[in-house]
Amino acid sequence: MQIGAKEAKSRTEPEAWEQKKPMAQRKPEFCETYKDWIAAQNDLVDRIGVFGEEFRPW
Repeated sequence: MQIGAKEAKSRTEPEAWEQKKPMAQRKPEFCETYKDWIAAQNDLVDRIGVFGEEFRPW
């Protein structure tokens, strides 16, 4: 499926706008938006560990 130039521009403008924000501003926004997912991942690692951890050289 092809999209028109106008639709392509409307899809990339928000991404370009996000990139103009400094990392110091984007990180807290990301953490707030995805805090439930981050907590679930941390819980999973605490309970099960990291997949393949025994094979990692570090």
